[in-house]
Amino acid sequence: MNFRIAQTGPRKLRGWLRTGLAIVTSVLVASAASAQDRPNVVFIAVDDLRTAIGAYGDDIAVTPNMDKFASDSLLFERAFVQMATCSPSRASLMSAMRPDTLQIYYSTGDGGKVQDSIPLDQTLNGFFKAGGYETISIGKIYHHPDDSKAGWSQRHFNAKDDESQRRRARTAGIESYLAALDFKENSGSNRMKPLLYESEDVGDEAYADGTNTLFAIQELARLSRGDTPFFLALGLRKPHLPFNAPKKYWDLYDPETMPLPSLMAPPENAHPYTLSSFGEIRTYAGAPGRNEITIDFIRKMRHAYYANVSYADAMVGKVLKAIDHLGLADDTIVVVWGDHGFKVGEYESFSKHTNFEIDTRVPLMIRVPGKQAGTRTAALVETIDIFPTLAELTGQAPPREKEGRSFATLIDNPEQHFRNATFQQFYRGYRGDDLMGYAVRSDNFRYVAWTKTEDGETIGVELYDHRNDSGETANIADDPAYASTLAYMEQLRVAAKHGPVNN
Repeated sequence: MNFRIAQTGPRKLRGWLRTGLAIVTSVLVASAASAQDRPNVVFIAVDDLRTAIGAYGDDIAVTPNMDKFASDSLLFERAFVQMATCSPSRASLMSAMRPDTLQIYYSTGDGGKVQDSIPLDQTLNGFFKAGGYETISIGKIYHHPDDSKAGWSQRHFNAKDDESQRRRARTAGIESYLAALDFKENSGSNRMKPLLYESEDVGDEAYADGTNTLFAIQELARLSRGDTPFFLALGLRKPHLPFNAPKKYWDLYDPETMPLPSLMAPPENAHPYTLSSFGEIRTYAGAPGRNEITIDFIRKMRHAYYANVSYADAMVGKVLKAIDHLGLADDTIVVVWGDHGFKVGEYESFSKHTNFEIDTRVPLMIRVPGKQAGTRTAALVETIDIFPTLAELTGQAPPREKEGRSFATLIDNPEQHFRNATFQQFYRGYRGDDLMGYAVRSDNFRYVAWTKTEDGETIGVELYDHRNDSGETANIADDPAYASTLAYMEQLRVAAKHGPVNN
C-alpha cells in the first residue's frame, strides 16, 4: 500500500473551483479519496491510564515502550476527556460530541449507548467503515461491547480477568486467594467478590489484555497482506481495577520505596460533592472502608497500579513492534490515549469520578508517518477532537455536526494556539439533589460550577490557579482578587452549555 495523506481540503477546493478547474479538481479528489491510498489507523485505548508515563515526567513509571513511542510522535501535554468515567468518556471520543449532547452520563447499568443518540455513520468506527475501511474492534473500545456494533467489520471482546481469577482461586488450591476472598449479599444469595489485585507468576496471555494483544497482532499480520485500509482499535483494560498483572511487572517496583502521593489532603475549601466516595474499590475483596485507609494500603495500591501500567506498556510495545516488523509503519497512523485519569491516594481518595486535573487530564500521543516526530505541544485539546483529526489525516471530511475539531495543524506546528479552554463535567447525587459539575480548564485556571440539574441553579463554585497550584490544593473561588477571573470562566461555561464551542 502506498501511503499518502490527502492534502485536498474544502478551502483548497473552493479556490480551484473559482479558477474554473472543476474537472481537474474532481479527478484529483477522486484520486486522493481512493480508499487504497489512505493510511491505516491503529487506535490504542488504555483504561484508567493517567499521565503515569515516563515521557510525561512520571519518575515512578517504568514505561519504556510508551516512552519510545513518545519520541516518535506528537505528545499532547494538555489533553482532556469530557467526563472522568468510562462510558461518557468513550462515547464522546467515538462520536466527537459532548456528554450533554449525547445525554450519556453514567457507566453503571446501561449508562446510555452512542447508537441510541446518533446515526451509525456519525460514530468513529461507522464513519471509517462507510469510508471503505475494514474496522476491527479488539477489547474494550466502547463501554458497552455491543454499542454501534454494525460499525465494526469484526469485533473481538475478551473480558475474562475476573472469572479466571475466581476460577484459579477455587481450583488451584492457592490459600492466600481463598483467605482473601469475602462475600456480599446479592439478591439474597452470596456472591464472590473479585480480588482487588493479583500478582501471579504467569505469562502475559493469562489475562485478557495479553490475549487481546496477541489477537491484534494476528489481525495486523492478516491485514498487512491485503490492499484494504484498516482501522484497528485495541482496548487495553489495565490499569483498570482489579489490578491484575503478571508478577514480572510487579517486580519492576520496590514496594518498600514506593513513593506516596505528593497530594494527600483534600483541597482546602472543597465542597462536600467535589470528591467522590471512591466506592468503586469497595466492590473488590480486600478493600478497606472509607475511614480505614492506611499508609500501607496507599503504598500497596500504588505498587499495584504502576505494575498494571507497566503491563499495559508492554502490550503497547508488542503492537508497535508488530507494526514495524510487518512493514506497516510507513502506512499507518498510530494513536495511544487514556480514557481518563485515576487517583491512587491523592486527596485521600481513589479511582476517578471528579472534575480534577488528575482525573480529566490524559495521555495522548499520535504518530503520523512522514511528519515530524518527538515533538510536544502544550495546546489545550479535548478527546472529542480525535475523530475529526483522524478524518482529516485520512483525507476524509468529518460530519459537520461534530463538536470536536481537527488538531491536525498541531502536528506540523505544535506551538500553535488551538483552544482557549477545554470543558469537562461530572454528575453527582448529593443529599437529594441531582448535581452536574461543569468544569472549564483554561491556560491558567480550572473553574467548576456545581448546578442543580432540575433548574440550573448554581450551588457551589471552585477555582484553582495553575500558575502556582498545579495540584489544585486550594479552592480560591471566594478570594475577591479573582472576581474578574471567576466571571470570565463562568462566561466560558455558559457559552459551552448553550452550544458548540470551537474556541
